Amino acid sequence: MGALSSKDLTRTERSAILGAGVLALLLLAASGVQAAPGPLSLKVTPTLPQVGDPVLLEVRGDAEVHHVTVVFLGHVVPLDAVGEGRFRGIAPVGLHVKPGAKEVKIHSWQGRQGERRTMTVQLRVTPRRFDEEQLTVDGKFISAKRTPGLKARLARERREIKRAWRASREGAL
Repeated sequence: MGALSSKDLTRTERSAILGAGVLALLLLAASGVQAAPGPLSLKVTPTLPQVGDPVLLEVRGDAEVHHVTVVFLGHVVPLDAVGEGRFRGIAPVGLHVKPGAKEVKIHSWQGRQGERRTMTVQLRVTPRRFDEEQLTVDGKFISAKRTPGLKARLARERREIKRAWRASREGAL
């Protein structure tokens, strides 16, 4: 027995097959079965951030994406929903960050069941050269009488500055 063609079917049979196909599609839609969610995309501005730059991260997905989390340089970046499947946040590239490839992890939750997807993107951080200026001031404007109280205060302030500097490099501020 060979394959049937549309010529072999009556008009009623063709209508019945078409109706069954439409009914099957309606049942699938009503049951919550959904097409696989589309991919996520990440837009980074500036595209080649330098050490010390703020970076704008824009995540786009389809309308099924209802929550996104981004992790950059070991920190969760707060994101705001700015439309269906669109999220935006700002992440700092600290002065202590070494230039090179850095990982951006994007976690998204999609669909009614909250299916979690993870995407990893490499972002290249470039070095920055900071301008340096030197100021020379006559000694009479900077010398102070080194009293014991002043010496103690200067030593205490030096320790506090060193402690704050270490804490900022470790990300504790």
